[in-house]
Parts: sequence; structure tokens; C-alpha cells
Amino acid sequence: LNDLDNRTMKEVEDSYIELIEMLQTECPDVSLIVQGVLPITKQYCKNEKIDIVRWNSFNETLAQICESHDVPFINFSDLLKDENGYLQRSLTSDGGVHLNEEGEAIWMRTVRAYAASQMRPDAVIQFPPDETNG
Repeated sequence: LNDLDNRTMKEVEDSYIELIEMLQTECPDVSLIVQGVLPITKQYCKNEKIDIVRWNSFNETLAQICESHDVPFINFSDLLKDENGYLQRSLTSDGGVHLNEEGEAIWMRTVRAYAASQMRPDAVIQFPPDETNG
């Protein structure tokens, strides 16, 4: 999040590529998983003069980077967005970018469902899981 706020998309993209390649070279036995960037609230966009379409499009870039480097990508940001692509105000603790307990629960259920799908690929796992089975 912080990188996208202060740097160009190309700079952040290059940083991700460099980091992934370095980790793959230096730590070949480590399984990497990249999570998408979180959406941000409308108020935060207004305050910081950030274009939400540009912001949200970075997950597409991340997905492409991950695909080209054979790294799994988890994008759960759509579960947190309102109908206009902003972080739902009800899921933030600060009105801007930080998730509250409800938002963190969505995040954790998604990560757990991904982990479960990797451990038991033959199991039927709802992704993302809902409140009743997560």
C-alpha cells in the first residue's frame, strides 16, 4: 500500500519483480505467495488525490507478475470493495486503508481457504469461504 501511494506504478512493479526474483534465487526452497493490494476508501482517495481505478488496477499487474514467475497470487480485494471499487467504510478502522476486525476476518478466511485448497486439492472448499464454513 505504501509503495503505491508514493511511487509510480512502474517503480512498484519493478520492485515486486526484483523482490520475487531475489527470493526465488536466494531462497529456492521457500514457497512464495503474493497477496493483492487492498482497496482504499473514497475519502482516502479524495484526501490523497488518488485515482481508484489506477489503484485497483495494480492487482492485475501483480497477477501478471506472479503468473510470469510461477508464483501463486491471492486477490481478495473484491470481497472488501463497495459497488464503486472503494474499500467499504464498514471494513476499515481508520476510514482510509487499515482493516478493522471484520475486514481482517474476510482476509483470514480467504488465506485459510487458499491454504486448505493447497493441502487438500481434492477437497471441495468454497473460495472464498463464508461465515459458516470458513
